[in-house]
Amino acid sequence: MTALSDSVKLDLKRQLEIQSQCLEEYALNDVPEYPGWTFMLSDVTQAYGTCPFLNICDDARNQRVAWLESQVDQGATYHAAVRAVLDDFQELQQCISEQRNAIVAYVAAHIPAETVDRICQAIHAKKVSKCQSKHSRDQWNRTVEELDALATDTGIDMARYVQVVTGYTVRYKPAAAESEAFVNLYVQFQKLNTLLHSKTVQQAAVKDVAKSALVTLIQHNFMIQQTGRYYKKWSSLTSEKKMDRVRSYCSWFVRSKCLPMHIVDGMVEFVSTQMANKSIRSSDIQWSSKLGIIEDIPTIELADDPASVTSTSFTVKSRPKVDPDTSVSSTAIAKRVRKRKQVATAATAEDYTSDFVAQINRLILFEIVSHPVVRKSAVLDNVLQNIRIEDPNQVPAVKDLIQTKLVEMVKRLSEEK
Repeated sequence: MTALSDSVKLDLKRQLEIQSQCLEEYALNDVPEYPGWTFMLSDVTQAYGTCPFLNICDDARNQRVAWLESQVDQGATYHAAVRAVLDDFQELQQCISEQRNAIVAYVAAHIPAETVDRICQAIHAKKVSKCQSKHSRDQWNRTVEELDALATDTGIDMARYVQVVTGYTVRYKPAAAESEAFVNLYVQFQKLNTLLHSKTVQQAAVKDVAKSALVTLIQHNFMIQQTGRYYKKWSSLTSEKKMDRVRSYCSWFVRSKCLPMHIVDGMVEFVSTQMANKSIRSSDIQWSSKLGIIEDIPTIELADDPASVTSTSFTVKSRPKVDPDTSVSSTAIAKRVRKRKQVATAATAEDYTSDFVAQINRLILFEIVSHPVVRKSAVLDNVLQNIRIEDPNQVPAVKDLIQTKLVEMVKRLSEEK
């Protein structure tokens, strides 16, 4: 593993300090029952997207419960994720405790309590001692001799016993083979202990990722991007799915304008009403089927003064008036001219150079000679692939010429036979 440089270590330390300070300030006004970082757990954001009510400076933070209940599963994914990250693994700890008691009982049945206490005290003294004098070395050597004698007589590695009971680990290899019963008890204890450590580390990592995501959100002033859903055409979405996307857009729109989140419901109701009475048409909604979000509804207008915006401050832009006599928009600045479709006329040999016609004749003859059965479509395709046409608009005319020449050549060859 490559060692980190001092500058990198200082940068990491600085980032951790900023993150810690940011979370402490956020927690002062956060909702204790539903803390903000729990909404940034990966399982929650994948299922629901980012909660729009995480800004503690907004009174709408109290709508987190209602937001959870509005989800498809009424917040079941959120509660399961929170339980997982806050689980203290009591059942696993109980199993570890029972396994530890089994080891203690096994040792107590084979070794006197006074000997066990003396060994434990000697190993404790070895771990806490900072002196490496001759007396301390001689004392530890006597302890090792006693450990060897106990291992030979009982098959118990007392160094492992001390590790299980006190957590102290010493370098010691027993002089004799350990009993199978004791080894099985110790191995099972280690498996349970390793499992608990692994789960604890994983749990802490999930929690740290969620808190880091919350810090990033705070530093970006809670500008949450929309989460894509329903990657289909707007016309194929059901009414419920359309309103889900409308709510997502309204939440993003309100945040982008730094407006209070409590007006989101009013904006959603306004858009829904205008869509129902056709004031907002499907063509007005800039829907991205690739991203699964509404990118914009440009026909919606907001009050001039953002400070006075309420849920009733939204209007729909007026459309250009149409003159009933002419049925032409009075604000139109240009007319759409429909181009007349050009109809290709039948081409003759006189319309092309003699070299071009000769090339077509040679290619047609080659196709007739090369294939026992002449297929008009195959000859047409093969000849077109081997000639160069400068103007794409001339392709239909050239096709007509090839077909005419093919008919003439087939007729001529039939007469010669």
